[in-house]
Amino acid sequence: MDIMIPQNALQTKSDMLTRIHALVDEFRFMGAIISANKCYIDGNTYDSSMLMESPVYGCMAEYPYNIIQVSKRNEWMMDAVRLMFYRKNNIIPHTFHNLPPIFKIKRSNGTLHDATASNPLYGIRISRKTNAHGEDVYRLNVRVHFIDSLPILPDKYIHNPYIITKFSSSKDVPLHEIYKYNSDLSEFKINFIKMKKIDDMLDEANGVIESVNNEFDTWCKEIMQPLLHSYSCAHTIASSYSFN
Repeated sequence: MDIMIPQNALQTKSDMLTRIHALVDEFRFMGAIISANKCYIDGNTYDSSMLMESPVYGCMAEYPYNIIQVSKRNEWMMDAVRLMFYRKNNIIPHTFHNLPPIFKIKRSNGTLHDATASNPLYGIRISRKTNAHGEDVYRLNVRVHFIDSLPILPDKYIHNPYIITKFSSSKDVPLHEIYKYNSDLSEFKINFIKMKKIDDMLDEANGVIESVNNEFDTWCKEIMQPLLHSYSCAHTIASSYSFN
């Protein structure tokens, strides 16, 4: 299925924001968005030398299912697409937290096993359930990767997280369980990165950057802040976030 994008439509701040949000939704349902010589932000065709494959982090998929093809002139808008993808899907990509390269998880047979949560294509999902009192309860579920035959991972996996995700098993583990079986961990920190305004960029583009930062900041305050506070209270894990 091809995606219909009006060519040369991205002239105003409103046009750009509308396209960013639409592209986030398209990527959620389609995965990889790649087509010959086409930029999937503005819908125009370019010489192949002017195009690039830009990854969406935290999408829980390997290449090519983590890619949106865009023109180099629109590369800055992918930062906006990524932030809105995290917000809309309640995802914290592995690049933004302070979990160590390798830690212990408990397997179903009761043994402790080395695992990793470093590949930025994966992340932590924020899930929501309603308890018996009708209250929303949020949980942080960490996508971890491990190799069944290697309860202790060699050091090479510390420096190249992409290797293990290609040749391993994976599962989602509640964050508090990781801290339970790794006594050296005491704090959980998240550091999201704001989009930076660019001096020589059009006012409309810098307006988009400001709006996207504001939307993401609101999500952090409404979802992340109370969630991390509840985690700190319920699991005795000092939890915090920043968006700088």
